[in-house]
Amino acid sequence: MNIVAIVTGILLALAFAFAALPKLTKQDQMVQNADHLGFSTVQFQLIGAAELAGAVGVVVGMLSSDLDAVGIAAAAGLVVVGIGAAVTHLKAGDPPKAAAPSLVLAAVAVLHIIATAAA
Repeated sequence: MNIVAIVTGILLALAFAFAALPKLTKQDQMVQNADHLGFSTVQFQLIGAAELAGAVGVVVGMLSSDLDAVGIAAAAGLVVVGIGAAVTHLKAGDPPKAAAPSLVLAAVAVLHIIATAAA
């Protein structure tokens, strides 16, 4: 595994785990965000579960070159989550800067896929 794959993997795991936990624990701000974006609390928890699963999958993929496919699949799922989040924010009428973090993380996930596949 190369340094780009390691750095992007750590960034993805931390960012998506920290994004998932408030959703999974139904923190007040996340409940308000879910409502604003048109999701139920349960739907938002499922998004949090997908984020956490992706974070765990990226870490698992980094444990051994035999598990690269797991990390690549997890990162691909996080690309979908990131793009979906950006589109959802824009459809809700949020300014483009609200969608930017999701798109940046989706780009980091793409970079992780490329770096992992190249290793």
